[in-house]
Amino acid sequence: MALMAAMLFPAHDYIGNADQVLHGLFAFRVLRGEHPVFVVKEYWGGLGGYVIALLFWLFGVSRASLAGGPLLCGALTLVAWYGFLRETLGRRLALIALPFATFPSPAFLFWATLPNGYPPLLLLVAASLWLAARLARGDRSRWTVSGFGLCVGLAWWTALLSVECTVPAVLWAAWRRRDLLHWRPAARFVTGFLLGALPWLAYNVRHPLHSFVDTTLILPAAGWQGKLDNLRFLAQNVPELIASRTYEWGHPSAVTGVLQWPALILVGLAALASLGLFPLWRYLRRRQGAELQSLEPGAPVPLIIMMGTVAAFVNVMSVAGHQFFSVRYLLPLYFVVPAMIAPALAALASRSRAAATACAATIIVFNLAGASLPGTAVRRELETQTSYEDQLLAFLRGQRIDAVAGTYWEVYPIAFLSRERILAIPNVADYYRMENRLPSSSVRWALVAGKPEDLAARARRAGLHGTIREVTPAAHVFLPEPDPPACTSAELLQRLKAAY
Repeated sequence: MALMAAMLFPAHDYIGNADQVLHGLFAFRVLRGEHPVFVVKEYWGGLGGYVIALLFWLFGVSRASLAGGPLLCGALTLVAWYGFLRETLGRRLALIALPFATFPSPAFLFWATLPNGYPPLLLLVAASLWLAARLARGDRSRWTVSGFGLCVGLAWWTALLSVECTVPAVLWAAWRRRDLLHWRPAARFVTGFLLGALPWLAYNVRHPLHSFVDTTLILPAAGWQGKLDNLRFLAQNVPELIASRTYEWGHPSAVTGVLQWPALILVGLAALASLGLFPLWRYLRRRQGAELQSLEPGAPVPLIIMMGTVAAFVNVMSVAGHQFFSVRYLLPLYFVVPAMIAPALAALASRSRAAATACAATIIVFNLAGASLPGTAVRRELETQTSYEDQLLAFLRGQRIDAVAGTYWEVYPIAFLSRERILAIPNVADYYRMENRLPSSSVRWALVAGKPEDLAARARRAGLHGTIREVTPAAHVFLPEPDPPACTSAELLQRLKAAY
C-alpha cells in the first residue's frame, strides 16, 4: 500500500495523460445521471469508471480522487493475489512469493497505477485466479463457485484481455474438479458469469456483437508475415514484462542498468526450474530427497502453461502483437511470475540462504529502482507538467475560453481539469463527442499546442489571424482576432477542419 501510495501521491500528471483522464470524463457522465456501459468505444467496460464516479461523489473532483481508483484496486488486487499464491503454493512458499507481488516489475507497476481500465481488470483477474485455485483445492462452497463465475463475467465486461487468464482458470478448475461439470455447480457458475457480464451482454444484444468490431484482440494480424512479426514482438515483450527499463522515460538509472540482465536471467532460471524444465531442479530434488517434495509446485504448472499458451496465441494471431506498448497485452501473465520464483528460491535456500537472499534482493531492488517514486527524475518531470497544466488552465479561465482545439493529447486533459466547463475539440479521437455539446450561440475559443510553430501553421491553413501567447514552456495558445475571439459552433468546426 505504501508503494502504491508513493506511486500515486502527491497527485501528479501521468504519462499519456489524455488516455488517463478518460475514466474521469466517464465519471462525469455517471454523475450527470447517465448509465454508460463502456468507457471508450465498446471494448473497455465501465466498471472502473463507476468506481471513479463514487470517489468523485465522496471526495470531490480532483487529481487525487482520480488516483484513488488505482490505489483501491491495487490494495484489493494484492489481497486476491496472495490468496491465489496461498492456495497454489501453500503458506510457506506464498510468503516467499509475496515480496515479488508487493514489489512487481516496473512494467506491471506502471500499468497498475494508471487511472484507467487496467487496475480494475487486474483486480478481477487476480480474484478469478484466487477463486479458481480454491475450487482446484477442493472448496465445494456454492458461494465460491458463484463468485468465480461473477468475477469471470465482470472481467469479460471490463476487457477482452481477461481471457488470457480466465479461460485457462476455468479449464484448470474443471480439470482438477470434475464434479464442477455437474449441472448444479455448472449452473451456479453460469449464473454468476451472466450476472457479471450482463452489461456487456445487454449492449451486444441491442447492438449485435458490436464489441467485436475494431477491437485489437479480435482483429487478425495481416497474413503470415504479420504473425511472424508478432512472434518477434512477443519474444521482446516477455522480457519487458519481467525486467524492463522502458519505464524510466529517458532518465536511466545506474542501478537498473547494472541489475537488468541479472534480474531477467534469475527470473528466467526460476521459471524453468519451477516448471520442471531446468535440470538443476531435478538435481536438487535427488540431493535433498523428501525435503523438496513439498516444494514441488505441481498444482499451478498446468495453469501457468495454459495461460502462456493462450496469451501467446492471442498476441501472435491478432494485431495486438504490434501495437504501441504491446507489453500491456501480456500484463495478466505477471500474476504467475511470483509463483514461479518462490519454489526455485526455496530450493536454492535449502543449499544456501545467502545465495537465495542475494537473488531475491537483486530482483526486488531492480523493480523498485525502475519505479517513478517521489524524488526520481521521472517524477519531478511529471510534477513540472502538472504545474504547467494548472497554469494553462488558469490562463484559459482568465480569457473566459469556452472551447479549446488541438490534438487529442493536448486538449482532452483540459476538459477534465476544467470539469468540462472548457470543452475539448480534438482533431481526431473525440471519444466523448464534445463538439456536439457546443452551444449554438457564440463560442469563445482558442487553439492550443506545445510548439508555437504548430499553432502558426494551423492558423495559416485555416486563414485565421491572431496572437500566439506562451503560457508555459510546454503550452502555447493561439487567440484569434477580433477580440473577443467568438464565432458560432458551425464556424468553429469548419475552421478547425481547415486547420488540420
